[in-house]
Amino acid sequence: MINKIWITALMLAVSGASQAEFFLKKEITQEKKQPTSSLFSGAYSCKMTDHAAFLKSDNTLWVTGNNNVGQLGLGDNSNRNSWVFALSNVASVHCGPNNTFIIKQDGTLWSTGQNNLGQLGIADTLNRNSFLKTDMTGITSLAVGQEHVILSKHDGSVWSAGRNTEGQLALGGGGNKGSFTETGFTGAVKVLAGRYFSLVVKDDATLWGAGHNTNGELGTGDPTKRSEFVFTGQDNIIKASAGLYHTLVLKSDGSVWATGYNAHGQLGLSDATQRLDFTQAISSGVVDISAGGYHSLLLKSGGALWVTGNNNNGQLGLGDLSNRLSFVSTGLISISTISAGWNHSTMVKQDGTTWSTGDNALGQLGLGDNADRKLFVNSITP
Repeated sequence: MINKIWITALMLAVSGASQAEFFLKKEITQEKKQPTSSLFSGAYSCKMTDHAAFLKSDNTLWVTGNNNVGQLGLGDNSNRNSWVFALSNVASVHCGPNNTFIIKQDGTLWSTGQNNLGQLGIADTLNRNSFLKTDMTGITSLAVGQEHVILSKHDGSVWSAGRNTEGQLALGGGGNKGSFTETGFTGAVKVLAGRYFSLVVKDDATLWGAGHNTNGELGTGDPTKRSEFVFTGQDNIIKASAGLYHTLVLKSDGSVWATGYNAHGQLGLSDATQRLDFTQAISSGVVDISAGGYHSLLLKSGGALWVTGNNNNGQLGLGDLSNRLSFVSTGLISISTISAGWNHSTMVKQDGTTWSTGDNALGQLGLGDNADRKLFVNSITP
């Protein structure tokens, strides 16, 4: 049975997905063999990445994939192509393209991986290949972009660190930050990060954005980047999901709206034209969304998986390599959790098993090899 399902720092209860899903819910060890379980029951947590992390229901963290800058936190820089035990006593895990952050059960925040622009929030610019404790606690939500990180705290404040060339730290200007800096934004319930932009869902269910906007990823109706959070015009938000350069939102009526880059059909609007403001893609019946690199996933009532966008690595799980311009059914049902990676996708079924498809050049599917998949395959249980 699945005790906890974590995906991009969100505790998701599929049976109650019509309600707002904004509830965020040990020691660092060396790599070693741990007891196995019959089901890899937990949650896939990495987006826009070439590595993967699962948090099991026993609070152990398992990782696989690209490790060129130490993002797996295993004390080395060697890639893995099958699941490896990393940590125990972990409450949540959050990944960016070259970083991994964990919140431990004592509420402390730890980070590993690339840090050339201070994105680990540890007051220097040295990469790390094992998890290092930051000075942040009291975190309710965290998201990692290409080279920046953003988080919210229990008091609704928002903090950020790392690259700020596009205004993605929402500090009103200024350079990169090597330590977490308060943005001045209040009322935050959930934060999200695209490649060079940041989003916040407020406690009134409105969506706010800052950073890169050339492709319309903020949905403000123009291509102008923002250095402070601005209201996107979107309200009644149940969930938002940030891809590389596009954004999806799920509203309380079950509809899905999309904005941003669309060259591969990732907005699901039956064309390849980018949008500068949010446009309705699905009118009703949706319970979850996930925006990946250049593709998108959604779950409909009953746990049915629908997909759209780039499919050059088989990341849509349709058995071919053809892109789709609108959401199509995979024929898969009884799914609890979905996550769209850079060029791969992973889902957790209601029986607790995990399945992956797409790009596997760096072992990110955790299947024990480096061959891409065009259909969802059950991940190897560690």
